[in-house]
Amino acid sequence: MHSHTIFRSICAVALITTAACTATPGGGTIPLGTGSAGVTLRNASGETVGNATLRESTVGLLINGSVSGLPAGTHAIHVHTVGQCTPTFAAAGGHYNPAGRQHGFLNPNGHHAGDLPNLHVPSSGNLTFELTLPNVRLGGNDGLLDADGASLVVHAAADDYRTDPAGASGDRIACGVIMAR
Repeated sequence: MHSHTIFRSICAVALITTAACTATPGGGTIPLGTGSAGVTLRNASGETVGNATLRESTVGLLINGSVSGLPAGTHAIHVHTVGQCTPTFAAAGGHYNPAGRQHGFLNPNGHHAGDLPNLHVPSSGNLTFELTLPNVRLGGNDGLLDADGASLVVHAAADDYRTDPAGASGDRIACGVIMAR
């Protein structure tokens, strides 16, 4: 075998291995599609109103969750930059936005990486949901599980998908810190 053929083979294996892993905050790697995290959503009174699981996939994060006891109607849900949930939920910071874009799926200068589709809560207040957060990872560069963490926040009103910085989505009514599993 020629030396340039061996070199190409080694480079191809290195590229495949690198593409299949993401770095973790501790400097190690997790194969893509294997990391997971959990969230317990609580209202301002500290009562549990939902939960979610975030799982790594080849396209980003898959979010499976449920809420109960929320007001009926349409509610924005976003990933926020800080893993803290004080009673007003202001400590959660702004939307997860490592690229510095404007808010909203319909904004020509958007969207934030933490923007998600609205939740449509029925009159029972109970809803099960599945969402995808494309191109977002738990670990590695710009991962959610960095030194200050991240949180999942439900807002009082619908996201208009356009208005910067938060889609005119109103107060924060539920928050949960994203925790590695």
